[in-house]
Amino acid sequence: ALLSNINLESLSRKLSKIHEIFLPAGYNTWIQSLSNPSSSFYSFQPQVVFILLDGEEIIRHDFENYRLIIDDYFSYIDQALQQSPSTVFFLSNLDIPQKALKTLDDTQLERKIENYWILLLEAKKKVYNNLFLFDLKDLITEVGRERFYSSKLWYLGSMKYTMQAEKVLKTTIKRYCNAFIGKRKKCLALDLDNTLWGGVI
Repeated sequence: ALLSNINLESLSRKLSKIHEIFLPAGYNTWIQSLSNPSSSFYSFQPQVVFILLDGEEIIRHDFENYRLIIDDYFSYIDQALQQSPSTVFFLSNLDIPQKALKTLDDTQLERKIENYWILLLEAKKKVYNNLFLFDLKDLITEVGRERFYSSKLWYLGSMKYTMQAEKVLKTTIKRYCNAFIGKRKKCLALDLDNTLWGGVI
């Protein structure tokens, strides 16, 4: 399952070629999916859930009350983790670009918000063994914000990620899915000629 507060339809179509994907209908409906036990999200019964969240959309313009806002979001995530203990959840960290110019002495509020989110995420990981970090910020840092985000796509269709970003996300999600669904193949090869094994084939 792919949940987000931005439009991930394009990424979902790419992933649907290799996995059966659930993407909730409507824009920014991830909270409704998690909070309603009878939602189509729970009916789908995903093995792995990726919650990829945009930092700017999480806070909007209410930066001063970020703790209350984030605490509220995590209450819904708590509910989902308790509702589906056998499902693996990957929750992204946040990336919030700094928009305003600040002096060197100013504390960057954007970093405080990112740090508070990761603090709660790490605390929840100690409580739930089915919760893992999806290091979205690290992927953005590797690719670079200018190549990861698209202002044009955001304006046209609430799609923040470029084609290059979607390619990176698809590869990473595929790798995580393979690890947790058991797609990796293991082989033990022995010489079956009555040396290590009692018999000949």
